Amino acid sequence: MAYRYKKSVWMMGQSIGEIIGGFSKLLIKSIFKKATLIVVRDESSKQRLRKLGIDKKIYVLPDFALYNSGEVSTPNPNTIVFALRQLKDLPASFIQTIKDFIEYVKKEKWEIKAVAFQEKGKDADSKILKKLDLPLSPFADFKTADLVLGMRFHSLILAIKSQKPFVAISYASKVSDYMKSIKMEEYTINLENLESKHLISLFKKLQKNKEQIKRKLGKINAKSEEKFHKFRDEFKKSI
Repeated sequence: MAYRYKKSVWMMGQSIGEIIGGFSKLLIKSIFKKATLIVVRDESSKQRLRKLGIDKKIYVLPDFALYNSGEVSTPNPNTIVFALRQLKDLPASFIQTIKDFIEYVKKEKWEIKAVAFQEKGKDADSKILKKLDLPLSPFADFKTADLVLGMRFHSLILAIKSQKPFVAISYASKVSDYMKSIKMEEYTINLENLESKHLISLFKKLQKNKEQIKRKLGKINAKSEEKFHKFRDEFKKSI
């Protein structure tokens, strides 16, 4: 619609996954080729656009939710937040895998707080929490969590911003690509490969390296701020 009325279009904070099919490639190429400004979240997205023939300037910036460092609160020890996502094509073993992990976490005397990033609609997080017999906790509990099990993309961004060590369950390339871009892929597990043993192993590793990860997340935030300021100054000069 914007192009139809000859408006300037800024493509901001985009993630570009693997593009399948000739029509999809032509459509995406057409949309991005006309854009005045293109900003993607990770290098993989930039390279996919390059393969489509987009040769104009493409900025690679962290997710815009990381603009301005968040408040780092004192965590409640042994508290883990679950931020899961309801999907229509979840693997058949997903529920049991997470239930096995819940059993392990509780046995280790950890308190689980399950929060919802989407509260309404067909993909409401409450649906998956109901299947897992997890009561919905106030969103404010995220702020005081010690660790995070995140599946929702922005739960991972919030964990980075608030410097909370996390394990990411990747359900799409935008998650795995972003985790790779910040060198946190070792704490990422693909949805199709999700197993309770692997999840428990990553959780133990997260506990062991907790303080080291917090420092790393602090550096990621600082580097993100630098990139945003550089982009802001460069963009101002171009308009």
